[in-house]
Amino acid sequence: MLAISVVMSVFKEPLDWIELSINSIRNQSFSDFEFIIVNDNIDDIPLKTFLSKIQNIDPRIIILENQKNLGLTKSLNKALEISKGKYIARMDADDISFSQRFQTQFDYLEGNPDCIVVGGQNIIIDTDGVDISKKTFPLKDYDIKNDMFYRPQFSHPTLMIKRVLPDASLWRYDEDFKFAQDYELTVQLCEHGKFKNIDKDLLKYRKSKIQIGKLRRTEQKECANISRLRYINKNLNRVDGTNFKEDSLEYLPYLKLQLEKNNCKRMYKHILCSSGIHLKNLNIKLKYLLISRYKLSKTELFYIITELR
Repeated sequence: MLAISVVMSVFKEPLDWIELSINSIRNQSFSDFEFIIVNDNIDDIPLKTFLSKIQNIDPRIIILENQKNLGLTKSLNKALEISKGKYIARMDADDISFSQRFQTQFDYLEGNPDCIVVGGQNIIIDTDGVDISKKTFPLKDYDIKNDMFYRPQFSHPTLMIKRVLPDASLWRYDEDFKFAQDYELTVQLCEHGKFKNIDKDLLKYRKSKIQIGKLRRTEQKECANISRLRYINKNLNRVDGTNFKEDSLEYLPYLKLQLEKNNCKRMYKHILCSSGIHLKNLNIKLKYLLISRYKLSKTELFYIITELR
């Protein structure tokens, strides 16, 4: 079995960004991998020509072509269907992996069989490739899973996932999620093993105006909210035995208005401040406490997490 299957989808990223991204994988110090690239923009002739050329140069590269635009989620699943690696590595077409990334992640997963997902830290670059900042993520399993109540806790292009799981569907993306699909994937995986972020920069993450998160911010937030709700249910359903329904999202703006009318926002902040606790540092046990002591509903708790963070 191959050690790693790398999956990536290309669409309308600038060709020079795509070339940098692909070469950063080809030049990894760890070489036992296949690199499956899905072309989701078949009408782009220069892109098609470039991918064909790079495939001929490097036999580890496999190019799949969509006959019509399928979007990121379905394209990644298409790559996963033919993948053969023990581990699945993600890569985006506008980012740049450091040469030791795969070796670092592979060594950690091999040495920690209870870990099923490993990511790492990021250097943020601009459209010209200039370093502009650094993005850090929590290192330990407990901190990652606790902070997932608020937002994703991995740099998604750095993800490496163990393939050998009880249910093979767990390392495929939910095709109901056109956006925030990586967040949903980690929500589904959270019960099946430990999470880890390496305390090293593994990737240069490019910030640009053409990113999905910039262009489709509203849709991405809606998908992320559904994942957040599912995560709350997975971790808090032992409190009252009920699940928070996803269709209740429709009522969130109304709920927010009612809570603000009743001054609940100030009350929640007062509860936290009087306890000397910053909302950002809420842990799972404290969430149980908020529900039981202050009789908060899951809807109210969801409001706290999404609106007051």
